[in-house]
Amino acid sequence: MATHIHHQRPIDKEFEDADDTGVLVLSGRNLRTFPVVPGDLYDANDVFEADFSRNRFDRIPEEVCNFRELVKLNCYHNSIRYVPEDLNDLSNLTELNLSRNFLQSIPPQMCTMKLSSLNLSNNRLVSLPIDIGKMSQLRHLDLSCNMLPDLPRSITDLHSLIYLDLHRNELAHLPEDIYRLQVSYLDVSANSLTRLPTTLRLMENLHTFLVTNNPLDSPPTQVSAGLAPPTQVSAGLAPPT
Repeated sequence: MATHIHHQRPIDKEFEDADDTGVLVLSGRNLRTFPVVPGDLYDANDVFEADFSRNRFDRIPEEVCNFRELVKLNCYHNSIRYVPEDLNDLSNLTELNLSRNFLQSIPPQMCTMKLSSLNLSNNRLVSLPIDIGKMSQLRHLDLSCNMLPDLPRSITDLHSLIYLDLHRNELAHLPEDIYRLQVSYLDVSANSLTRLPTTLRLMENLHTFLVTNNPLDSPPTQVSAGLAPPTQVSAGLAPPT
């Protein structure tokens, strides 16, 4: 029986390609630290996209902060517990994926970044920076599968946000002024919500609203009835325990 063995390309080759394409791919290499390569293999200033997913980094490599033109950074599925404060020096970074790591918090300095997409799902977050509302260009925010008991009041200042995923946290309530968000997608399913703000019916742009598997006292008919059509509302009560 033939055995097929997958051979990864040499790391040096990935850096050489990055010098030509601007895309550095180091995914799935079991890396704990940033590779040491000859300085003439590539120019860090030419890298605009970097993929470090599926490795064993316990922090975002400090070398990444030298990628001054970086636009997209993927650190999915590592063991990251720490985000360097210098990351906010990457003024061109717009997409950041830190999902499936071990983060309990993120540094307040991240709130000054000009991100349009931030994925922090499947971490161990217990709080968010109080100034998260300053991320004025953020359009896509995934906070699902964490341990958040509440949200900072400033989250409703994210006026560019169109997608917000909060499912599978420990939220006991939502901000009363959540209606200030312009989101079209909102998922708060699998939390600890017993009631919903009636102001939700003021969210004119909301088209998908997911609230299943919460211990709601009653179906949120008053809320869903006020949502502008064609809103998809999934609002079943949590199953009895």
